[in-house]
Amino acid sequence: MRWPPLIVTVAYLALAGLTAMALAATGVVDCYEDCRYDIAHPAWRYDSSAWQWTAMFWLGVCSLVASITFVLTAWRFRPAVASPALAVNLASTTAGGLLVYDKGGLSALGLVLILGGLAALGSVLIVTRQRLNARPLRSRGGAN
Repeated sequence: MRWPPLIVTVAYLALAGLTAMALAATGVVDCYEDCRYDIAHPAWRYDSSAWQWTAMFWLGVCSLVASITFVLTAWRFRPAVASPALAVNLASTTAGGLLVYDKGGLSALGLVLILGGLAALGSVLIVTRQRLNARPLRSRGGAN
């Protein structure tokens, strides 16, 4: 039955895709109306030229690419091949999420829930795909 892995795949892609797009969008928008041009050296969250905004954008792009790569490799190859893509997705989402958290745009609980959801869904996808691909042991004809 292919429904459980398919449902987990859709849920994983939805969470990973929305997270990556939100991260990239946050990097593009930067501080917008909150920028402070009246201060000589404002904190990075109030400085539109801070490197953190560009980092958030590229971490969002990296997270999106890694999540798509993870799903493709989870459905096509063994878990050993898919696991590094999941790790890259979790690492880039963590790094970007910490920047958004530092900016004040995300609570610690929200970050933990997103990362936990991605890790759990990714792990369940690997396990269900592995079980789906497992073949039952065959008896060995006349050999004893």
